[in-house]
Amino acid sequence: MSEDPKLLLKQASEKAKPVTGFFWKLISSPEDQYEEAIDLYVQAAKIYRLGNGKVSKDYIKSAECYKDAAMVALERLQNYNDAAMNYIEAYKLCKMGDEYSNACDYLQKAIDIFTKNMGQFRRAANYQFELGEILELQLHQTKQAREAYELAGDWYLQDNAIQLSNKCYLRCADLLSVSYENNDDLFKSIKMYKNLIDTNLKKNLNLWVVKDYYLKIGLLQLLLTDTVASERTLAEAKTNLRDDQDCKEFKLLQALIDCYKEQDIDLMSNTLMKYDKFDKLDSWKTTILLKIKESLIGTEEDDLL
Repeated sequence: MSEDPKLLLKQASEKAKPVTGFFWKLISSPEDQYEEAIDLYVQAAKIYRLGNGKVSKDYIKSAECYKDAAMVALERLQNYNDAAMNYIEAYKLCKMGDEYSNACDYLQKAIDIFTKNMGQFRRAANYQFELGEILELQLHQTKQAREAYELAGDWYLQDNAIQLSNKCYLRCADLLSVSYENNDDLFKSIKMYKNLIDTNLKKNLNLWVVKDYYLKIGLLQLLLTDTVASERTLAEAKTNLRDDQDCKEFKLLQALIDCYKEQDIDLMSNTLMKYDKFDKLDSWKTTILLKIKESLIGTEEDDLL
């Protein structure tokens, strides 16, 4: 095997060309030729991936080689599995090289093959969730990340992978509620948390997290200035989780409802400070509570006009 990836790529490019002419088809198998092209692309990819005495390690060039291998497998051989897996390798290498935009493109191509060409939605769901994470954490494309998480959840649910679908829907709901653009987004988040509660109660799964989902719903209802709905949520929570009626989540929600009804910002601040000393508020709750506090400040300023 040559240790010069450029030579390997040149050979691969020649073998990847369509086989034309009756004579050449008689003496040569097009399929074998295309398989050789794929092997050559992969050989070059491995050299770029590891580097050697003559070539420096280059994850992005390695990814491009895998991409070329995927295209030959897809377009010349209709070998969907090989095409998808070569795109996955290209995605991994781009991620290693901090090329997250290209990583998403390659990952999306693999997902499309798994779903549209192979009908393997459960397999695709794993990568769809990874796509959501890159969109959220690396590219900060919040809307696209939410859509990726929700779609992954749908595919897991189709396969009855309840816990995995719940994980996806939770990420979607959390992201939607902290980046909401209007009240409809908050209502959709609340609906998603309610669905998570129903699923967990019916399946008797992870009941300890249900308390947190109820708290999140109650907080979002306060953000919507609907203390009546928040009180109903708390009452429902205590009914469904009778053994946890005095849990810290329900006590906090009751205290915040009282603060909101009294329009007492100082009392709310003190309540949260005391709670945070014993149970650190996570980033989601901190974000939503700040928005609730801002809405109270706005109300207070309106009263002064």
